[in-house]
Amino acid sequence: MTAFTRSRVGPPEGGRYLVGDVVTDSVNTEWKCVRGGMADGGMFPNSGHAQFVAMPNGYQAAPTAKTTSATLTVAELLSGIITANQGAAGAATYTMPLNTSLDTALPNMQVDESFDFAITNISTNATEDVTVAGNTGVTAVGNMTVASNAAVGDQATGIFRVRKTAANAYSVYRIAY
Repeated sequence: MTAFTRSRVGPPEGGRYLVGDVVTDSVNTEWKCVRGGMADGGMFPNSGHAQFVAMPNGYQAAPTAKTTSATLTVAELLSGIITANQGAAGAATYTMPLNTSLDTALPNMQVDESFDFAITNISTNATEDVTVAGNTGVTAVGNMTVASNAAVGDQATGIFRVRKTAANAYSVYRIAY
């Protein structure tokens, strides 16, 4: 699973990078755009108003680990992978960040831009499912429950896409199991 919606080599036409763009520098290091904006020609790592995170050789930081119900942060979503192991024989709810939190963290994100993240439920207790909930200005669409990993065939991973639908409005979609 990748958290990118587009890939480019070099600056885009018009010089504007979008959230999710992946670009490659002269030594083949991949950089993911986490804040869209204009480039000034020097593009790495923080050209113009765009901000990039190095992704050398498909680098993936350690997953964000959750053990209880929580409101997710934008940084946790952008890390790409969240593991769930809630314990206490109970289900958990992971609430999306507020629309204002998304706007603050991603001020140049444009309507119809998106990014992906995954939740993998590593709990082996059948009662420890995780449900992703919307929040103010963030609408949840689809089957938002990630089953525990208690039995063969359980859908213990969910891949989600966060899409900006309008000014101050987002939807989070379950796009795969």
